[in-house]
Amino acid sequence: MKKIVKIMPHYEPRMWGGGTRLKEEFHYDADVSPLGEVYNVVALPGHADCEVPEMNCTLSELYVQKPEWFECETKQLPVRVNILDPMEDLSIQIHPDDAFAKAYNEGRGKPEAWVILDAPKDGYIEFGHWANTKEEFMEWTRQKEWKKLLRYLSTPIDGFINIPTGTLHAIGKGVLTYNISRNADLTLRLYDYDRIDPSTHKKREIQPQEVFENVNIPDKGLSFKCFRLLLNLVVK
Repeated sequence: MKKIVKIMPHYEPRMWGGGTRLKEEFHYDADVSPLGEVYNVVALPGHADCEVPEMNCTLSELYVQKPEWFECETKQLPVRVNILDPMEDLSIQIHPDDAFAKAYNEGRGKPEAWVILDAPKDGYIEFGHWANTKEEFMEWTRQKEWKKLLRYLSTPIDGFINIPTGTLHAIGKGVLTYNISRNADLTLRLYDYDRIDPSTHKKREIQPQEVFENVNIPDKGLSFKCFRLLLNLVVK
């Protein structure tokens, strides 16, 4: 017999986090700092996994124990949902496809999509690139010609954007996003601004070679889609 149970959010501290909107506007009661990301739905065993207190288990465990509640055909819960509130730009990154992820770390690819909940007037995301060939992409990366390589889009509030695997991307400072993606977590970074992670006092690892192998070239995606009327109806 199916029933409704409450899934608790999973909070993640991020070096680019530290804003107030997740607590003040969405009323998440988090004790992590600096708070940057809230998973409303995630089921990655031993990594990020929502608690289900009524069932005394995690969401990944519940998915195994009660498959008839979910009626999904995959071994793991197929979807994850999260909200990000970045105070700094995220790293320039991609998520690979299923075949590469399985060979790389027995993981899965991670297509995703974003809805822009809020953004400053000059808000932006990094989306795709301007290189026409792999050789051009690699050369511009090695020469750190980021202005020539990286493509940026302005962020319309309520804008929706699809991000297939292999798409270069990064959420910009101040852009509050609602993300729907595959329940997976393999990120390959191309560039992280040479930032020092305060938790390790070292630069975060980047994986340029793996990005070269997986980035979409050429990449022709250019714009957001807006469904403001539909979104307003959902909110009301």
